[in-house]
Amino acid sequence: KNTMSQEKKYDVFISYSRKDSAIADEICKAFDQVGITYFIDREEIKIEKDYIEKIANGIDNSKIVLFLASTTSYTSKYVNIELKYAFDKEVLILPYQIDNAAITKKYQMLLSSVNWYNINEHPINPKLIETIAEHVGKEIDFDEINKSVEPNPLEVKKVVNEESKIRMSET
Repeated sequence: KNTMSQEKKYDVFISYSRKDSAIADEICKAFDQVGITYFIDREEIKIEKDYIEKIANGIDNSKIVLFLASTTSYTSKYVNIELKYAFDKEVLILPYQIDNAAITKKYQMLLSSVNWYNINEHPINPKLIETIAEHVGKEIDFDEINKSVEPNPLEVKKVVNEESKIRMSET
């Protein structure tokens, strides 16, 4: 039985540092509202046994990987393993910057062929949701959703740092 031809169980695998759980939770809430299915480790893995295998299966069974790029995720051993595995399996990785950390060279190189998004220019609702829906082939009725969506209560640091502002003004 060829598992590669089976329908994917999840639309999105969320790769993130546990220290970024508040933003991951906001994204999960937004996904729940629009019917985007996702694998996130704390919901899918109840016990430590076979943790790595369950993570690998989660990536194998997802259409794309959403990488929450941040200061803490760049140094996370597990995020590194997840992204390397997804890259090797040729699963599309969408990097989503959630703080103003400089992108490390390792991730610049690994993810040089994909668009990077950030939380300020590409807010969770509706822009990130629209982008994900497009990548996983879901039709979403935003008029219906926007009636019930509360404003994002998270306070998010400005991603654009002074150096990039200077570079932008020079062009």
